[in-house]
Amino acid sequence: MVTLENNTAKAFYHDLHHPQPLLNPLKNSRIFLADDSLDSLFLFREALRPEGCRFQWATDGFEALEKLRQLPQVQMILMDYYMPGLNAEQVLVELEKSIDTDPIAAQMWGGSVKPVILFSAAKLSSFHWPELQRFKIIELWQKPLTPSDIRKNLKQVMLDWASPNATQRYSASRQLKKQTKKA
Repeated sequence: MVTLENNTAKAFYHDLHHPQPLLNPLKNSRIFLADDSLDSLFLFREALRPEGCRFQWATDGFEALEKLRQLPQVQMILMDYYMPGLNAEQVLVELEKSIDTDPIAAQMWGGSVKPVILFSAAKLSSFHWPELQRFKIIELWQKPLTPSDIRKNLKQVMLDWASPNATQRYSASRQLKKQTKKA
C-alpha cells in the first residue's frame, strides 16, 4: 500500500477539487464574427489572433446565416446587431429554424447551446430578445471597442461559459439586469 505524506495528499485533493482556471481560455477557440464594417472585423481579428483563436467571418446577415449553417463546431458567435440583409436577431432566428427543420443539420449541431455576443454603436439594452433554444445572447457590447477590452471581456465570457450551469446563470443574470433597469 502506498501512503502519501499529509501535505502531498492535501495538494492533490486541492488540485482535484479546485482546478486552476485555464491559462488561456481563448486558445484554439472557434469564433464566428459578423460585421459589415471591415475595420471592426480587422480590430477583432487583431485583438484575438495573438490569443490563438480560429475565425470564420461574414460581412452581412445573409452571409452570416449561410456560413453559420455549416459551422456547428463554432464555440462563440460575435455579431454586430445592424448588418445589411438580416440583423443579428433575424440571423439567429432563421438559423434556429433551418437547423430544426433539417434532420442532418439538427444532428450536426446537437443539443448544445451556443453563446452569442451582440455589439453595436447603438444602444441595445432596450430590445426585447427572442427566446431561442440553440443560442443564448449572453452579452451586449457597446462600440467603440478597444483590443484590450475585447480580449479581457471575451476571456471572462469563455471562462464563465465553460463552467457548469452557465446557461442558467446567464439567464438569471440577464433577468436581474432587466429588473434593475426597470426600477
